[in-house]
Amino acid sequence: MVLSVRQWVLTVPWGRRWLFARHHQLARGVFKIAMHGIFSRYRRWARKKGYTDIQCGSVSVVQRFGSALNLNVHLHALMMDGVYAKHPKQGRGLHFVRVPTPRTEEVEQLVMKIARKAERWLSKQGYESSEDWDVSDEDALPLFQEASIVGRTATGSRRGLKIRRVQRFAGRDFQLPKRCASVGGYNLHGGIQVSAKNRKGLETLCRYIARPPLAKNRLVSDEEGEYRILLKTPWSDGTSSIRVGLLELMERLVAIIPQPRTHQVLYHGVFANNAKYRKEILPKYRRVRAKPKWKKLSRKDGKKSRHVAWAQLLWRSFGVRGWLCTHCGGMMRLRAVAIYPPATTKILRGLGVSLRGLGFTGPP
Repeated sequence: MVLSVRQWVLTVPWGRRWLFARHHQLARGVFKIAMHGIFSRYRRWARKKGYTDIQCGSVSVVQRFGSALNLNVHLHALMMDGVYAKHPKQGRGLHFVRVPTPRTEEVEQLVMKIARKAERWLSKQGYESSEDWDVSDEDALPLFQEASIVGRTATGSRRGLKIRRVQRFAGRDFQLPKRCASVGGYNLHGGIQVSAKNRKGLETLCRYIARPPLAKNRLVSDEEGEYRILLKTPWSDGTSSIRVGLLELMERLVAIIPQPRTHQVLYHGVFANNAKYRKEILPKYRRVRAKPKWKKLSRKDGKKSRHVAWAQLLWRSFGVRGWLCTHCGGMMRLRAVAIYPPATTKILRGLGVSLRGLGFTGPP
């Protein structure tokens, strides 16, 4: 079933951003509290309507960067704009029920509960104050991360100085949009919704939350050997870009690198792998053709090889069956491996193809 999707964005206070950058398990704990808080809003509405076995679900991406390539650990969650539930008058199976659009007052109540529960949970973990930073004097990464959060330079001749902003127009008053609220540094925004029929819009939204930190067209070099990071949207004070040197740019890139073996895509609710009703809500696809049999790129047909067949990698990445014959459709077999001229030159000449026609500019 095609579902409507709503994006929820959660940002945390400045001190907690540094903490979450160092301790991924703390960030996951707070983000889990936020998801359960939003789920509770959907479940309450469904219970009032008489539904049972209410299931919510979301796919979240942890972003570690802001528009100025600064360290900003926050969460983008794509959540079903409704619930899967059962109703005694509508049969036994689960079916999707659309939940009304939240009001700004409801978002304010949600962010208040999330902030209170998150700070209570962090205090139990031993981080009651945002200034409780356990770092080593020999570790330079916390220095880069702290400077990236507060908008300063960590090393070089401009150490401790604020980043250089390029302003284009006068500043203006900042006002929160609809369905957005901020309490104690925690900000929750749930104003973006994609309808069930707008699959292109959903794809665009998924690409947006899973995008890389910086696009190439937003990084411009000047004649002085420095760089300008162009902002996607000018700030309220008129800042349209950030001017950084090469060392400052490297500092910002190092600061936003996640810790090893930490998941940046999270699944909550019915979309989790071990969810009870996951198999029931997944669409049933009919298998059109049998699973292809792959052959290793080797003269020996060893089944215990740890290498994955190139044909299988091509199929996974690009959907191309590279080892199928274009004439009969059968699976081709490896006869010999020809590497570098003159062997490749003789083979291509036998096929009537020249190396220069393929773009090779070396000796024939």
